[in-house]
Amino acid sequence: MINETGRDEARTTEPDPRPGGPATTFSRWIGTVLWLSAVGVIIYLADSSRTNAVFRFIQNHRGMDKLGHFVLIGGLAGLLEYSLRGRLWRGLPLGSLLVAVGCTVEELTQAFIPSRSFHLLDLAANFAGICFFGWVVRRFCLRREQL
Repeated sequence: MINETGRDEARTTEPDPRPGGPATTFSRWIGTVLWLSAVGVIIYLADSSRTNAVFRFIQNHRGMDKLGHFVLIGGLAGLLEYSLRGRLWRGLPLGSLLVAVGCTVEELTQAFIPSRSFHLLDLAANFAGICFFGWVVRRFCLRREQL
């Protein structure tokens, strides 16, 4: 439709201002997809024994492995919580629940991969990160959007 200034209103390229519009949805998910991709690459490298300087640094510094689990898995949970807008499943935060199930399965499969080993403390660091980052997102990011 052509308006009085001669511009075609149907061809505007402005972002959709509605909550949950295409621009908002894409921007919510891009960080989650990129973070998940990074976690997947790290898991692949560890499972295939393709270590590099980063893995050696982590192995040589006490606590870095647990900190990595806390930040990587917790960060993924926080980003997924944000992307899903804090959606609940049976009263539980869906994003955190999905990451908890996924990281538990991944950690348990390490018992069957010759180059890896299962560590209960790794799983505990994962869960601590999931709880912390999930809480931060629900408390500060999602709450602000509801005001």
